[in-house]
Amino acid sequence: MNTDMVRATLEHRKTQTRRPIKPQPPDDILRLTQFCDEWRGYKNKPHDMDPIKSQYQVGGHLYVRETFSTGFALNGSDEFGNPINIIYRADDEYYNTTNYIGNWTPSIHMEKEFARIWLEVTEIRAQRIQDISENDCICEGIRKVSKDGNLNKYCIYDHSDYSSTPWTNMPRSAIKAYENLWNSTYAKRGHGWDNNPWVWVYGFKVISTNGR
Repeated sequence: MNTDMVRATLEHRKTQTRRPIKPQPPDDILRLTQFCDEWRGYKNKPHDMDPIKSQYQVGGHLYVRETFSTGFALNGSDEFGNPINIIYRADDEYYNTTNYIGNWTPSIHMEKEFARIWLEVTEIRAQRIQDISENDCICEGIRKVSKDGNLNKYCIYDHSDYSSTPWTNMPRSAIKAYENLWNSTYAKRGHGWDNNPWVWVYGFKVISTNGR
């Protein structure tokens, strides 16, 4: 997860995540029918295609990969007074790179031993990405903000002063805000919003934020 999504998860605002189904079902597929964690596609005639299986299962435990450092926090120590040597960028006190000695490691390279956030899968379903609802966008970590209590806009931001997302750039739709988030990760991988790919929808709950 990127830093914003890690924060949303830690705040229990993010309870869903979506991932492109691989391989993608054929373009002429009409629907997907669920069998536990497996889906079978049907075309114009009731005709089975190869099963499409989710990588995960309901009840399974997953760990969150996040940007981290194995450097040392400046003046940082744990409850026993030992130097902190695992630092997570999502923690506000370490977001500014002047607060630690070391380099950030991208989330994709995080090993399980460094993970602190563990999730339990509570739901699995499939849908086209453009079928996401406004409410599900909120469950994905999109946040509603307002200056006057009347006009609502939607964004993902780092701090409560909205400094990372100017008010004028915020869309008035949670779906549009999520579209921007989706494209920032998947457009360059061939699964952009306009392609409307099939995705796995994973519902989850946080079971630990202190590792296992």
